[in-house]
Amino acid sequence: MDARVVAVPVEDDTGLGSERSAHFGRAPFFAVARVEDGAIVESRTALNPPGDEVGHGYVAMMLASAGVTDVITASIGPGMRTRLEMTGVRLWHDSDSATAARAIERLFAGELLPIADRDVHGHRPSDR
Repeated sequence: MDARVVAVPVEDDTGLGSERSAHFGRAPFFAVARVEDGAIVESRTALNPPGDEVGHGYVAMMLASAGVTDVITASIGPGMRTRLEMTGVRLWHDSDSATAARAIERLFAGELLPIADRDVHGHRPSDR
């Protein structure tokens, strides 16, 4: 059995139907789904603590300790990318899906690519 836990940064706490957030660090919540053999078998919503308040390491370890194996996001900062990759979490790029559920569907349909350097933003004031 292939089991993975996928987190998607979202705008509200309504679960998999939540609007996908455009940016990992500014999303107030994560929709988290356990996927077995390509089918969602369990889901929940988790608070995304502000990384600039608790630190990138805390957020990365929170996700890893919750069993998250994959994160789907449109944009992520370099520090968070490094921390998540250090914990073994795979990062996927999606800027087209409207909801967390659709992003997860696209991941398991093989439609998403790994995060690339162009999807990582700096921390200049214009990026906030």
